[in-house]
Amino acid sequence: MPRTTKTDLDAYGEQTLATIHRSVLAGDWAYQPVEGIDHGLPAFGYTIGRWAARQQPEFLVMGLRPEISRPILRAIAALDPASILDGEIPTHIVSNTALRLRAIALPTRSSPFFPASLYAYYARYPVDGPVPMLQVVWPDRFGVFPEGLGAGAASDAQRLLPPPPLAS
Repeated sequence: MPRTTKTDLDAYGEQTLATIHRSVLAGDWAYQPVEGIDHGLPAFGYTIGRWAARQQPEFLVMGLRPEISRPILRAIAALDPASILDGEIPTHIVSNTALRLRAIALPTRSSPFFPASLYAYYARYPVDGPVPMLQVVWPDRFGVFPEGLGAGAASDAQRLLPPPPLAS
C-alpha cells in the first residue's frame, strides 16, 4: 500500500476507522460510496476490510448510485469465495445480467477514483503484502462489456482502471 499520511487518517476519522475495524473483527466489511460530483466523474463505491477480515479481494464498482452498487457488492460478496475470481460471475446477481470481475491495481492518490478511506483503514490497521482489488463491470444493453469494441453507454459510466502490475 502507498503511504497514507496522518492527515488522511484525521480526515477520515479515527472513530469511523474503529467502527469499520469492529466489523472486520466480526468477519464483516464496510461499503464506501463516493458521489461523482467532481469534474463530471461517475459515482463509484468500494469495499473496505474484506482482505483484512477474510483474505478476499476488495471490490470497486463504478457508474452506479449507492442504492444500486451497495446491494450488488453485498450479493457478490455472499458468493462462494472460489467463484470470486477475475472473470464472469453468475447472472442471478442483477436480473439476469452478466457481470465481470477484473483484477485492477489499487488506484493511487493521483487517480480521481482514489479510495481514500480504504487507504486510511489499511494504514491504521496494516496487513502484510498488497491488497487485491476487483472492479465489477457490466455490459451495455447490447451485451457488450466496456472493454469490447463498440461498447455503449455502460462503458461511458464505467472507467476501466488499470490491471495490477505483473509479478516479477
